Amino acid sequence: LYFESRSNMSYRALDDYLERVKADPSSELVANVIGKPIPRTGQECKNLQIADACIGACFAALEPNRYGMTDQSYITFLRERFYRRSGNLLSYGFKLLPYDGAAEFAGKNGWIRELEQASASR
Repeated sequence: LYFESRSNMSYRALDDYLERVKADPSSELVANVIGKPIPRTGQECKNLQIADACIGACFAALEPNRYGMTDQSYITFLRERFYRRSGNLLSYGFKLLPYDGAAEFAGKNGWIRELEQASASR
């Protein structure tokens, strides 16, 4: 895993968290898939800035701010860029975890249906 270097981020804490998740028998994360997190600067890895912007759009769409509001405008702008496996957005392009509640969550959030419809028209 590559992370953009941030002065306020504890990579030790992140590494400890990943080790706990990998050790959890109920975790679907395969232990040998994710190695140690490696901090990089924007100068070392330019694509981190693109990934950071896309993840920021997803975060703003899913995570309520301090006023309890979310903002789907950025993710809607990016909707044509999401990967779709066999036309299915929620399989790999926009993975909601835990997966067992993803369909219900998507059903309650109309903007996710709009993202899926964009995949159908591609």
